[in-house]
Amino acid sequence: MAFTGIYKPQELALLRKVLDDAGAGIERSSLDHLDASYLVLSLFEKGAQTAEELKAALDAALAGDERRQA
Repeated sequence: MAFTGIYKPQELALLRKVLDDAGAGIERSSLDHLDASYLVLSLFEKGAQTAEELKAALDAALAGDERRQA
């Protein structure tokens, strides 16, 4: 998925913080980190605009993914 939006520095800082918080323990050069970054950016593009909204949406998305894998 290619993202072509233009982001403000404060938006990028927010996305980085959420990703860093959510991806604690994930190696930055790993594919898991890349997947997490795409997911956070996708949730942002779909309307989650605050750290709280992004974290809640990320938790919900990951919970749904875990249910599908079970």
